Amino acid sequence: MILIDEVEGENAIIVVPGACFTLRPNDVEGAGEAIRSADVLLTQLELPLDTVEAGLRLAREAGVRTILNPAPAQSLSDEILRLVDFVIPNESEAALLTGMPVESKEQAEAAARVLMGRGATCVIVTLGAKGALVSRAGEAAVLVEAFKVGAVVDTTGAGDGFCGGFAAALSEGRSVIEAARFGCAVAGISVTRAGTAPSMPQRDEILALLS
Repeated sequence: MILIDEVEGENAIIVVPGACFTLRPNDVEGAGEAIRSADVLLTQLELPLDTVEAGLRLAREAGVRTILNPAPAQSLSDEILRLVDFVIPNESEAALLTGMPVESKEQAEAAARVLMGRGATCVIVTLGAKGALVSRAGEAAVLVEAFKVGAVVDTTGAGDGFCGGFAAALSEGRSVIEAARFGCAVAGISVTRAGTAPSMPQRDEILALLS
């Protein structure tokens, strides 16, 4: 069940796990050839944690870049975080993962430092209308600003759009910052439309917004 605020377009989601939770580590190994030949593995937490870990471990051992969108938010072990090149939580997910308030750019940066201290290579906290904060060890955090796109209709697919766009851009050889900007463009267009998958833009729309 997805509930949408008619004024702000913000969402609340009730999840009843179904088919996703029948996916087991042996299924991941069955897809091993596809994973090992990939540029990027992107996963999230609507799966059993041991299945997520199996996928991340397989990809890491093959030298495939790994992305984890920790949604729905839940506690994660340091072992899992050490398998992840890019952790992409939103503000509430970053708060749950760290036990810290995440309501500003400065707080998001502090939470990112905690997650990197636990093993994550790069943390990107998505900040809704403010954009996305990219934090990497030894570097100053970079705020990639959101695009101004008009009226917000439905934010349900924004996080998915950002992560998918970011992964696609990385696989094409874009830098982390360029990939984050590409993800922001995808997310920005998606919130102007109703739904999740139906709200995702075509490449020409994304490129037009980026230009």
